[in-house]
Amino acid sequence: MMETAAANSAAATSAAATSAAATSAAATSTAATATTDEAIVTLATGSLPNYNVNLVVCYLNQIRKGLTSMEGYASTSYLEAPIPNEVVKSLMEIVGNPELFNAAYCCYRRVLNQLSFQFFNTNKTGLSDTINSGNDVENKSDRIIPSDLEDQIQYKPTEAFGDKVAQIIAYICAGELLPASEELTNLQRMRDNLLHLYSDLDEGFYFVAKTFECFLNMTTGNHLNIVSHQEGKNVIPIFDDLTAKGKLTVRVVQSHIFRNFRCKSNQLVDTLKQVVIEDDSVTEWWITLAEAVRRKRRDVPKHYRGKRPLDEEYQYVDKALKLDSENPFVKLTLMDCIIDCLRDSKGSFVCGGITFTNSGETVAFMKDSCRKLLKQFPRSVKFHSQISDYFARFVTLCYFDIPFAEECLDVAYNLNPNYPPTTHRLGIFNRMSKGALTTSFEWFKITEKMDSYHFNSFMECVKNMIGRPEDYNAAEVIEEKLCTPGACSWPEVDILELIFYKGIAHFSRKEYEEALEAWELVSIHNEEIFRLCDLDQTCGFYNWDETLISRDKLQIWMKNEKSKVDQCPTRTEFVTLLYNLMIGTVEPKKSNLYYNSLSCPGIFQRFKPKNIDTTNG
Repeated sequence: MMETAAANSAAATSAAATSAAATSAAATSTAATATTDEAIVTLATGSLPNYNVNLVVCYLNQIRKGLTSMEGYASTSYLEAPIPNEVVKSLMEIVGNPELFNAAYCCYRRVLNQLSFQFFNTNKTGLSDTINSGNDVENKSDRIIPSDLEDQIQYKPTEAFGDKVAQIIAYICAGELLPASEELTNLQRMRDNLLHLYSDLDEGFYFVAKTFECFLNMTTGNHLNIVSHQEGKNVIPIFDDLTAKGKLTVRVVQSHIFRNFRCKSNQLVDTLKQVVIEDDSVTEWWITLAEAVRRKRRDVPKHYRGKRPLDEEYQYVDKALKLDSENPFVKLTLMDCIIDCLRDSKGSFVCGGITFTNSGETVAFMKDSCRKLLKQFPRSVKFHSQISDYFARFVTLCYFDIPFAEECLDVAYNLNPNYPPTTHRLGIFNRMSKGALTTSFEWFKITEKMDSYHFNSFMECVKNMIGRPEDYNAAEVIEEKLCTPGACSWPEVDILELIFYKGIAHFSRKEYEEALEAWELVSIHNEEIFRLCDLDQTCGFYNWDETLISRDKLQIWMKNEKSKVDQCPTRTEFVTLLYNLMIGTVEPKKSNLYYNSLSCPGIFQRFKPKNIDTTNG
C-alpha cells in the first residue's frame, strides 16, 4: 500500500469566503414580498413548483450587487441594467428551484470544492507529506491519467454536463464571474465533444449553454468578452421551442444540479420519473433515476434508513440492463443494488433479473463482475475506490477479500492521490482490516485537510481523538470546527451527531456538566441520537478505554444523575428524558431531520461561524 498522501491546498483555500462574495449569500428582506403582474409562473413540464419572477430577479440582482466591491466592476452601469424576464424564465427552466440563487454562501463553496476534485485533480500529485517514511514522492510526469471524466462523458453525458452547469451556477452565486465564464467555455467544449456521441441530446445541451451565455453577457455588458458559441450572440433561447427530447434533456441536467446542491430528493425523483415516462429509451436516465431513489431511501436519519432496495429500484436497474447491459455504470449500479440486498438478507433474492440463492454465490458473482469491470476500465479511480468498499466493508465478514480490496485502493490512490473518497476509504481500511489505528487516523486527517467539507473523515478523526483524552481535547476540536465555513454546509442531522460525540468527549474527560450541556442542545432537535445500542461497537472500533467511556458506564452515570435531579429542578425534565432514552425505557420521538438543504442549519445560531454569512433570505 502506498503510504504517501497530499494536502490539497486548493481545497483548503476554497473553504474561506472572500468578503466580496460573502455579500452575495442572501437576498434583501424586501425580496420576499416582491410582486409583479406576471410574478407567478409555472415551469413548462414535470412536477416542478411555481416561482415568482420578481423574487428571482431580486436574488440575481443581489448577486450582481456583490460585484461592485470587486476590482474592475466599481463603475459599471450594466450591473444596474434589468435582467430580461425571458432570460430569467430560461434560467428557471434549467435551475428549477429559485432558492438555489439564495442559498447560504457555504453551500456554493461546498459544491465548488466537491467538483474541483472531480474536474481538476486528475493527474496531479502535489505530494509532500508521508504517513510513515517521511520521504517526498517524486512528481512523475509520466503518471497515468485517470479515465473518470472521459468515462463519464462517454456513458453518462447528461451527468457530466449537469455537473459542469452546477459548477457555473455556484461560481455565479458566489460572485465569481470570471471563473464562471471560463467554465462556460469548458461547457461549450464539452458540448462539442458530446455532439458526435449523443446528437439527440444536443438540442437540450445547446439551450442550457446558450442561456448561461446570454445571462453572463447581459449581466456584465460583455465585460468578460465571452465568445458566442453560435450565431446570434444574445438571442435568448426559448424552452417552449424545444422538441420533447430537448426539454427532457434539460430536465435531466436539472436533476444533476439538484443532486449537487442537495435539493429535496422528492422533487428530484418526481422530475426523473416524469422524464422516463415520456422517453424510456436512454440508458443513462434510468441509471440516474435508480441512483436518485437510492439516495432518497438513505436521506433519512440512520435509525430509519432502509438498507434493502425498494421494488422500484429493482425495476429501474432492470430497465437499464435491458437497454445496455455493457454500460459500466449500469453494472456498478447493479453492484450497489446487490450489495444492499446482501446486507439486508440471507443471500436469497432477485436483482437485475438474476436469482441469488445464498451469500456465497452472490459474493462470487460480484467479485467476478467487479474484476471484469476493472479489467475493462483500468484507469478509473471511481470504480477501483468504490469496489474496494464492497469487499472490505459491506459483504458479510466471512466473505471479506482484504487482498482484493487493498489492490483496488492501491490502484485508485496511485491513479489520483488527491481524491478524498479514496483517502477516506484508506482510513477505514487500515482501521477495520489491519487494526492500524494510528495509520488510519493519519489518513482521516489527510482527507479532512484536503477537503474541509468532508464530514465523515472529520467524524472519524474525532472518534479517534475521543479514545485518547490524554493526548487530544476532542470537544475543543469539535467546537472549533463548528465555527468554520466548511462545517456550515453539513446537514443538521450530521451536526447533531457531532455535538452528541462532543458530549461523549467531555464525558471521557470527566467534564460532566459540559457533557450535559451538549446533550441538552441535541435533545431539543433529535432524541433518536441517544440510542446507545451502537456505542459498545464504536468503543471496540476505536479502541476506547472502557474505564473512561462505554454504554454501561454512561447508563450508570445517568442513574446517578437522575437521583440528583431534585437538587436542580430546572434540569429535572431533561435529565429524566436523557435517562429514559439512554436506558431505553422510552421510544425517542422520530426526527424530522433530513440531509438535503440549501440553507445553513439553524443550529449554527449557537456556534456563530467565522468569516461567513450564514443568512439565507
